[in-house]
Amino acid sequence: MMGYYAAARLIGVWWRERRNARRVLRPVESLLVMVLLGLGLGAVQFIPLYELGTRNFRAAAASFAEVRGYAFPARHIAKFVMPNAYGSPAQHEYRDVFSWEMVAHDWQRPCDYCPTGFERVTNTDFGIKNYVEGGAYMGILVLVLAGIGLFAPRGSSISNERQASPPQSPSPAELERGKRGIFSPLHSKWRGAGGEADPPYRLILVVLALISLTFAFGLPTYALLYYAFPNINQLHTPFRWVWPLTFCVAALAAFGADALDRARRDEAVFRPAKWIGYALIGLGTAVLIGLLISRVAYGTFEPL
Repeated sequence: MMGYYAAARLIGVWWRERRNARRVLRPVESLLVMVLLGLGLGAVQFIPLYELGTRNFRAAAASFAEVRGYAFPARHIAKFVMPNAYGSPAQHEYRDVFSWEMVAHDWQRPCDYCPTGFERVTNTDFGIKNYVEGGAYMGILVLVLAGIGLFAPRGSSISNERQASPPQSPSPAELERGKRGIFSPLHSKWRGAGGEADPPYRLILVVLALISLTFAFGLPTYALLYYAFPNINQLHTPFRWVWPLTFCVAALAAFGADALDRARRDEAVFRPAKWIGYALIGLGTAVLIGLLISRVAYGTFEPL
């Protein structure tokens, strides 16, 4: 992740300073020195680790197709908004909505490898994915804030606000863009108080999140890791790319929370966010009403 972030920042510097080669080469030279120094200091560990990896019994033990089979299935996307969408191994009882009593979860299901032909089940988990390895829930609020943070315009950065130079007055175009609300395009060119464009942190996070998402769900892009990097083919855990995905979503949610904090000072800007909040409250209320209706009119919905 650090290498990706450094490369992304270098691309940003090159794009902004492509007419000034010296300013582009300076960070490149510094990073190369850091990489070479790090490799030199860590060679005493990296070289034996690489040699051990080439002799490991897991080397090339699983094909690319088999490794992709350990990734999240497509329907696992439901667990991003509902953690127990496919049950939970820790839930051993449930409340009967007709008698309002707690009932133990204990039943038999067919089992091909069991001696009796049946397997006793004492929880609600039905095995879509290992419950711990399949954890992907981040929270509805976090996802909403991440969406707001993705499209919110950039405000003045703290570092620029602390500069000695006086802040520049916004241009008419920037003022007009600010009136559009918190949902300006991702490539908005708002500048800080010092007049310099902020680094494209959100774009960097979005790209990493999309890459992590494709890896976690075992899309063909995982071949970049499997074939390009040494010993990576020994890892049978593409689903663990949900961790950098979670980091990116959390960081974008922080941008969203900051955007809402800045926007609440202006009712015209804050209004779209309130509409989203009201819409989510309405959606949750509709779900609860639907559940209540299905309970009251169970005889009507049971055949469905």
